[in-house]
Amino acid sequence: MQNNRLIARFILLISILCLGPNSAAYGMAADCHIEPTGEDYIGIRYKALLAEDELSETHWVILFGGSGFTMDGEYQPHFLDLMIKGSWAALHNDGLCAQGFPQFQTWDNFSIEFGLSDYEDWVMQDNDIAVWSRDPKLFPRRYTNVDSVDPMAPDKIMAEYQVDKGGTLEGREIEVSLVRTETTYLPRDKNYYMDPDFNCEPNSQDDILYRHWVATLGVPSLDVNSSVDFYINASQADKIIGSNALNFMWENPGKPHTESDRFKVIIFDAEVKVSSGEWKKATRFLVDYRGDVPLSPKGEVLAGYRKINYKGCPALEASFGYGYTDYVIDGNTNVYEPTNATKAVIDLKYLWPRGDFCGNYFGPVDGYVDVWDLMQFADHWHSRTGEGNWDSKFDLTGPDFADPDSYVDVWDLMVFADNWHKGQKPE
Repeated sequence: MQNNRLIARFILLISILCLGPNSAAYGMAADCHIEPTGEDYIGIRYKALLAEDELSETHWVILFGGSGFTMDGEYQPHFLDLMIKGSWAALHNDGLCAQGFPQFQTWDNFSIEFGLSDYEDWVMQDNDIAVWSRDPKLFPRRYTNVDSVDPMAPDKIMAEYQVDKGGTLEGREIEVSLVRTETTYLPRDKNYYMDPDFNCEPNSQDDILYRHWVATLGVPSLDVNSSVDFYINASQADKIIGSNALNFMWENPGKPHTESDRFKVIIFDAEVKVSSGEWKKATRFLVDYRGDVPLSPKGEVLAGYRKINYKGCPALEASFGYGYTDYVIDGNTNVYEPTNATKAVIDLKYLWPRGDFCGNYFGPVDGYVDVWDLMQFADHWHSRTGEGNWDSKFDLTGPDFADPDSYVDVWDLMVFADNWHKGQKPE
């Protein structure tokens, strides 16, 4: 019996070396969005710890937190960002309007920006977006084009948290949400929109039926709870499209300077609100990389997205500058993946990586999948319910990665292999 276990361990180790991910392929993080489930949503929300944004050489990092709108699952040209900005807080007064790049002051600190883009503007000037700030000193409005002075560029409305008014956010937990409310018409006698392509004259329309969405920032430690009202043509924005929901798309002006800079944001308790009104946990994120990523002298990846343990629960971290080496990697790190099948997966259903059965010398679980877990897995290879050595924790999945099937076989091995060396290696 002991010889059989040793043989099983050896065979499984060889299998894992063949099946495990290629650790030599790296790329800079780009998209990181909720895995589509076939549903569209009427609300999204998340919490985040804005841990550190020391970016003197990198300059800034943006996590867009973007979502697209739809009527019934089709593409519509309106997107709203619940954006985390590292080291790039924009300070300005309400009603700032200019083509492309309006002038404002910047502050080297975290900020939160809500931004609504109208990508149909290159086809028609229909001005079917609008905004109202409930606290214009804390969330002043800004009207511009998307990164351009071209009048045909998409229009964009932004409202950014003013760190000089509300307090700095570094080291604090925040709560962010976007929730659908009623349909409504807007009165023309209030300024809900200014078009930078028409001399920034007020251009609110009272003949469009709008869908009303409310974006809210809460900062409990600062006693901040402030909302911005966004309005989009109701015929185009009834729901958030499930295939592009809460995308923490990473953008910075160059390769992060891991030697001198640090950036860390921990995103947790992400949820979506389905049509029934129920809030559901968003437990799986897909990651698609592009470009270059900072590497250690050993070739270890030093920037991107990873799963961590935050306050005893699984969470999503975007970071660099800490020497971590367990960021997820997608199928092709140089281009966008053509399908979801080859994107990297961060699964927040489980606190520890699947396959973390024990620690060193078969001690308590340690958050890292290694040879000690392999030996325990091998000891239960081909075990079934009712047998003396059966333990359900080794039954990771069923055929075609369906629900566990009360049998430890090659399907479970493939899940185990996908998690080989996942987690943070204990000191």
